[in-house]
Amino acid sequence: MKLSLKRVLLHILFILLLLSCFQAVIFLFPVEVGNALNPARLMTVFIMCSIALVHNAFFNHYLLKRKKWAVYVPVSILFVIVGLVFIHLLLPKGSHSVGFSQYIFEILGIVFFFLLAGLALNSIYLLLIVKSNYLENQIIMKQLELDHLKNQLNPHFLFNSLNNVAATIQVDPELALNYIYTLSSLLRYQIESSDKETVTLGEENFFIESFLGIEEFRLGERCEMSFDSELSNPGEKFPPRLLQPFVEYAIRQSCRLESNAVVKISLSEKDRELYLVTKFSSAESIPNTMDGSNEIENAKKRLKMFYQNSHKITTQKLNGFIETILFIDLKNYKRIG
Repeated sequence: MKLSLKRVLLHILFILLLLSCFQAVIFLFPVEVGNALNPARLMTVFIMCSIALVHNAFFNHYLLKRKKWAVYVPVSILFVIVGLVFIHLLLPKGSHSVGFSQYIFEILGIVFFFLLAGLALNSIYLLLIVKSNYLENQIIMKQLELDHLKNQLNPHFLFNSLNNVAATIQVDPELALNYIYTLSSLLRYQIESSDKETVTLGEENFFIESFLGIEEFRLGERCEMSFDSELSNPGEKFPPRLLQPFVEYAIRQSCRLESNAVVKISLSEKDRELYLVTKFSSAESIPNTMDGSNEIENAKKRLKMFYQNSHKITTQKLNGFIETILFIDLKNYKRIG
């Protein structure tokens, strides 16, 4: 990985902060009290580093993510008290010939220094991780964009669609005309959304509905489809074509059955929480997982980038059907560009 000047400086600062923590312990345990491997000194370093790490975890979870000051502040005070008690117990008696108030002040200073140094190290670590994730995400996004462009005008999809139009136009011209209109709307959306990071939920809902209409026309009696949607906020921004792979996978897997297939799709959104439920008929010989599907793997990568810790996929097999539930917390959308 290419190292920038900023990354080098962050690494140097990271090392200097670590060294300063050990120097702070040496301040409490002067050289004359014992050698560098003094057990009390090593135990103090271990305890204070542990307290700093746990404090960082609380800071990241309750303050950075949830903004819960009422939880973070009391816990931080508790960390200070615990650090104060441990240092007092480990510090050799008579090692500092100062008054009690100054003695407490010195220990408190060391405790606060460790906690603040821990937060500084935590911030540097997060900056380095964010930078690494950004570069990795950019590479993945470029690959996904390439796959997206390759699949925009799928020759097999167009070939089958045009064949269906040709077979229908003499029998039912009106139906063929509606089919052509739906197909053109679908292809237009694919092309226009390729240059966008987000579209609206309403647009994505229309795309899924159009896609299912095309597939229902193509498959005819071989597959019974249904689609229900209920969106409380259709203007919510959403990455384009993030849901289609799950819908397409359900259709493809169900159509492997020798008998008529059944596919049920449900899309709902309330309070900026999105649920996509796909349910399709399945035989025992058909696997009930999505492993091995390139489209699904790409969709999972995109979900991880846009909604890293705010999505969940569950799959279960019940009464001859495979049901997959995709949950996305839309409030935690993360921009990539």
